Amino acid sequence: MKATAKLGINDVAIDNSGIGDIILFSRYAVLPMNEYNFQLSIGVGIKLPTGSYNNGFKKAPALATVNTPMPTQMGTGEAEYKVELGISKLLSNKNRIDFHTMYTYRPKAKNNYDFGNEISYGLSLVSAIANNINLGIEYNGKHNTKTNMGTDTNAQLRSMLPFKAFSGTVGYITPQIEFLPFGKPKIHVGVGISFLVNYNLKESQPLEKQKIVARIGYLF
Repeated sequence: MKATAKLGINDVAIDNSGIGDIILFSRYAVLPMNEYNFQLSIGVGIKLPTGSYNNGFKKAPALATVNTPMPTQMGTGEAEYKVELGISKLLSNKNRIDFHTMYTYRPKAKNNYDFGNEISYGLSLVSAIANNINLGIEYNGKHNTKTNMGTDTNAQLRSMLPFKAFSGTVGYITPQIEFLPFGKPKIHVGVGISFLVNYNLKESQPLEKQKIVARIGYLF
């Protein structure tokens, strides 16, 4: 994670790298697709605090009380807990609609900095236009409760820095294309471009206007 900024005559530089927090997840199909014309699945997961949480600024601003830019660290220093619900429906042999939502509970993190609880949701429609090509359109959104910025920086400094922990609501539309090299969904490779379509932020913060999404999947 890298960020640079110039605050008046002072330079600020962040350059942190390493292994982040690792998520373990388990999913179960309550109503499997091979028995019904749709699938209902549930899942639970935990994010392990494997990432470091004590890395500081490469070059700190003069106003910083502690050299710890929390939003750019590898981890939060605490576990997070996740639950999910997914629904898939076959509209025909060539069309499928999917809905997925996940809630993340985040206990108080290290250094008195809390990222807030999160609910994410997605709705997609995929259509097979050939034996080995699918086209899709997807909406993805998320909402975070207000983040507690802690005491690593003051409010004046945070408003000028090029990083924040996300706080508020945001939504993206993603047109995408998927390639099935063997004509079956055993192995699939997809790419798409996400466009920002709506947002309501609780604090002034940067957002990506476009994002490139790449996926590789294997069905066991």
